Amino acid sequence: MNSHESNLYNAIQRLRPDWLRTRGASSISAARSGNMDPDAVNVYQDLQKLGTVDVLKSMSLTQATSLRYYSASEAQLRFGTGNPNGVIQIITTP
Repeated sequence: MNSHESNLYNAIQRLRPDWLRTRGASSISAARSGNMDPDAVNVYQDLQKLGTVDVLKSMSLTQATSLRYYSASEAQLRFGTGNPNGVIQIITTP
């Protein structure tokens, strides 16, 4: 990723701001599922869930080989339920 930003969150905010936007309020059942912020986009590093987009603020650009965004339906197929606003995946292996 070619950017002069200091962390992954700022780089995504500048280059792909749509990735950080949610589709609106999720269901009550999503809030009860244990997700701390059911209206946030989730972040995975490879196949491990890290949390919501706030974790990107503490990650440097060098920690990612590439990034990929999955819509809610794509995220459900790839990562299972509990991702009602999509997923940003940090890929660390080439």
